[in-house]
Parts: sequence; C-alpha cells; structure tokens
Amino acid sequence: VQAHFGFGPLCAYLSINYMDRFLVAYELPKGRAWTMQLLAIGCISLAVKVEETCVPMTLDLQVGIRNLLVSMLSVC
Repeated sequence: VQAHFGFGPLCAYLSINYMDRFLVAYELPKGRAWTMQLLAIGCISLAVKVEETCVPMTLDLQVGIRNLLVSMLSVC
C-alpha cells in the first residue's frame, strides 16, 4: 500500500506502531481472518490521515488484499 500510493516512511512506521499497540492491549477473535485485515486497513487509514496530505478513500486502501473486500455485510 505504501509503494502503491507513494506514502512516506513515517506513515508506514505509524501504521505498524498503531497495530502493535492495539495488539498489545486487545486479543483478536480466533477463526476470523478478516479481523486482522480490517485492523491493518484501520491502522493504515489512521496513519495516512495523520501524516499524508492526499488521503485516498478507505476502500482504495485495500490494494493487494486478494478476494477480500471488507464491507459492513462481512463484519456483521
């Protein structure tokens, strides 16, 4: 995602930092692979909004995740 959109290195660092801090505090449910992917998209989205001037839509951040489109139907 970083290379695809040309985000800076600080954006990548922040997204990994957010994910690490979340995983230290909370345990994701077992058997639901989409939860980790949703967390990754959320952390990237937050880091982009903090650091970058050109912010793509959250749906566009799902680049490179094959056969997955996180939608409200799959989360519910």
